[in-house]
Amino acid sequence: MDREERIHKLKNEYGFNEGTALAYIESEGRCTYCGDDMFTFRQGYSSSQIDHLLPKKYKELEWNIRNWVFCCSSCNAIKHDLDVLKANENPVEKIENNRNELIVRVKEQLSEKINKREIEYNNIKRIVQGK
Repeated sequence: MDREERIHKLKNEYGFNEGTALAYIESEGRCTYCGDDMFTFRQGYSSSQIDHLLPKKYKELEWNIRNWVFCCSSCNAIKHDLDVLKANENPVEKIENNRNELIVRVKEQLSEKINKREIEYNNIKRIVQGK
């Protein structure tokens, strides 16, 4: 099934809007930020989210589907309203022409926080499981 067929199927059979369907397909079901496969377990799929790559303070991008990315709820919570746009950059131009660069910037800024969260998770899991 090609990309357009998959988007069409998500929209028509599951009620996805264009932007959400596109974000799911572009990510291939992986969190844009940490790379976790959100379809490994039902819980991953159920907790997957659409994030605004550049925060909602850029009103002109709030409904721009190029500003939407698929991610896990953990990364979305960690990212919150992180803004990686530089002072001299136009948000619309950056989303339209250099979206992947923005994704790389976000991933770089989140990597340490994600790693700390992973360590915390493993430590608490060991305690809870008595290991």
